[in-house]
Amino acid sequence: MGFLPDSFPAHSASIILTLISGIAVLFLRLRASNRPTTMRKIIIPPIGMSTGFLMFVVPV
Repeated sequence: MGFLPDSFPAHSASIILTLISGIAVLFLRLRASNRPTTMRKIIIPPIGMSTGFLMFVVPV
């Protein structure tokens, strides 16, 4: 009986993938912070979400 469980390779792969994706998100957020926010970036997402919400409020 070893020190590590039998499922260690699967767990280590998921941990490594999580760390890589977290670093990628951090890198993208740092790059995005160099550009100023425009009015379009603020207005477009709520408009898109409201039209998606209307699909459930007023079904065809």
